[in-house]
Amino acid sequence: MLNSRRRLAIAVISVFVSIFGLVAIQAWLHGQRYLNLRQNELIRIVDVAIAGLRPIIKAYNDGKIGYYQARQQVLRQIHDLGYQEGGDTNVFFVGTYDLVPMPLPQLPYSIHSVQVLSAMVEIARSPNANGFVRYNTSPEKTGNRISRRTRLAYLQGIPELELYVGTGLFTSDIRESILLAVLHSLVFGLIFASVSVGILIKSLRPVSNISWVLSEIFTRIAEDPNESLDTVYPEQLKWIEGQAIYNGLSRMLNSLRTARFKQEESEDRFRRLFSDSRDAIILTNGLQILECNQQAVKCFDKRRDELVGSDIRSLLLLSPSLADTMVDDILDRAVDGETVSASLILPARASEQSERTYELSIHPQYLGMEFGFQVVLHDITSIRQSERMLQNLNENLYRTLYSIGDGVITTDPDGIITRMNRVAEDLTEWNQEEAVGRRLQEVVQLRDINTGAHVVCSLEIILEIARDSNDGVSGEAREMITRRGRKRFVSENGAPIRTADYAISGGVVVFRDISNQLSMQRELHESQRILAMVLDNAPIGVGAFTRRGEFMYANPMLCQMLGYSAMQLRRQRFDAMVHQDDLRRNLRSFRRLMMGTKSESFEIRYLTRSGELRYAELSGGGVDAEQVHDRQGFVVVIIQDITDIKRAERESLEKEQLLIQAEKLAALGELSAGMAHEINQPLTGISMAADNLQLVATGQIPDRLISPGYVREKTEHIHEYIDRI
Repeated sequence: MLNSRRRLAIAVISVFVSIFGLVAIQAWLHGQRYLNLRQNELIRIVDVAIAGLRPIIKAYNDGKIGYYQARQQVLRQIHDLGYQEGGDTNVFFVGTYDLVPMPLPQLPYSIHSVQVLSAMVEIARSPNANGFVRYNTSPEKTGNRISRRTRLAYLQGIPELELYVGTGLFTSDIRESILLAVLHSLVFGLIFASVSVGILIKSLRPVSNISWVLSEIFTRIAEDPNESLDTVYPEQLKWIEGQAIYNGLSRMLNSLRTARFKQEESEDRFRRLFSDSRDAIILTNGLQILECNQQAVKCFDKRRDELVGSDIRSLLLLSPSLADTMVDDILDRAVDGETVSASLILPARASEQSERTYELSIHPQYLGMEFGFQVVLHDITSIRQSERMLQNLNENLYRTLYSIGDGVITTDPDGIITRMNRVAEDLTEWNQEEAVGRRLQEVVQLRDINTGAHVVCSLEIILEIARDSNDGVSGEAREMITRRGRKRFVSENGAPIRTADYAISGGVVVFRDISNQLSMQRELHESQRILAMVLDNAPIGVGAFTRRGEFMYANPMLCQMLGYSAMQLRRQRFDAMVHQDDLRRNLRSFRRLMMGTKSESFEIRYLTRSGELRYAELSGGGVDAEQVHDRQGFVVVIIQDITDIKRAERESLEKEQLLIQAEKLAALGELSAGMAHEINQPLTGISMAADNLQLVATGQIPDRLISPGYVREKTEHIHEYIDRI
């Protein structure tokens, strides 16, 4: 007969054996199912990431971007992706087929094993270009313990760029799922144990009511999973065995709550990834739609309840770009397990004017035991519009290139000609079909204008020497030898063509025909030389000064007249050399001359450096600012020294005055002689009359000779003479 303690031990052993059996079976089944779900989740996450890289791969396949530029864009886009995994930020990793290190994102775990990287490269190079790999991460220190964590990663290759993209999860998540299954099994085992203990209730009176108590505990915890165990566990059961049961229940509840929290967190993470995605995502069971996000509602312009439950085939037929046979072929390929991509065009919505273009990706997947699809629609309308704009821009650039009045030649980084416009064809006498593919120095032959020696084109200097410089090289005027041996004078300007990453992708050189310009420059130089000779040898002074009177130019004769050198005159003012009386007398003329309103001409007196006062005749006029580039208006004057003329005029005037005085004296002499004659004649008559009267009075004349009127006659003659005087 077994005592109650031994029977309790046998009952407990039988209970634990049954529990462990159930735990093992449940853990194995749940672990396999959970592993499949997590693997499918990894596949979906990587497929979504790869779908985001399709525009870059397509741009590379179309030749719009280069190999390394495409790699860098893939790397930058993958660097910005991430999601939450077990409370930690999980990211994607990128690798190359040749194990060459790349600037990868900073991972929360590290891969140092060459064997692991080699295994990843083999998977990426396989025909399917995808697969799973398991590896151990670098040792991590947790407290005083150093441990390694096992990680399961899924990767998918990009053969076009020889890259693979993947992400992974720690298998500790799977162990936690198994632990959750164990805890569920423990619950069922404990229920079974309570029934077994009820059978032994007659032999175990101290614990006869444990089954009922445990049932109450499980019922209350099931109603409120967050309720504390202390509030539902009776105090009378806290004896030795009861305390062990209490501790076991406490650990079981903590494990269940932790597992439930992780499950809710995983569901919430998937829900956020599903709802916050910028792409339209549709999940189907077979061809029937099970779920869709808000972007899918906007994409098809339908309500969510209209989409859920409808046929995915009917949605695809809304696109005018997909015929019935094409839709059937796409779905058949997806059913066969192939990931299918296509371009989908949908009609414009009421608020839009143009059609919308989407990149369609259909990924086969299993939801539990059922087969379905994950349909992803990535909006590439803006990309298509940008492509059309880029095409129009290229056409405009092509038309602009051929409309430029200068010769334009473009080359690759090695100096091989890629394009030239019509003006360049006329200058070099090479047509574009013959010149493309040849080296620049073979088509363009330049010589120095002065020496005739061969010179290198400025673009060749850029491509060979100035690769680290962003500045172009402006060459001097050159002599170009055409294909038929003709000579043309041209100017050249070369510059590099750089990509977005500042690498030289080619070069452009512009040639301008300056034959007429050089001829005009030579004529201008000859005219300037002759003008300089004329001014230097002119017998009169020529000068120019600003509106404020400051000297700008003085020819040698003007410098000689003023007694200053040309450099000294630049520090002098013209009005300071003019006599102040002349400035006041000709003030208006000076003002009009300085303002340049009209030409003026007047005489002035000026002071030389030695202080000598000399005379000059000034003629001048203003030059407007419109007639000279980049300079203000100024005044040009011609100054002729007339000091000698003034001295000769003064001497002539003095001689003329003397002549006039002599003429006056001669006239006065004639007048005096005439007056003397006129006075002497009457006086003579008076004297003769007086003498006759005297003779009469003295009796010297006989009386018989004197008539009565004789004396009166003589007296009247005297009065007449007196009146004449």
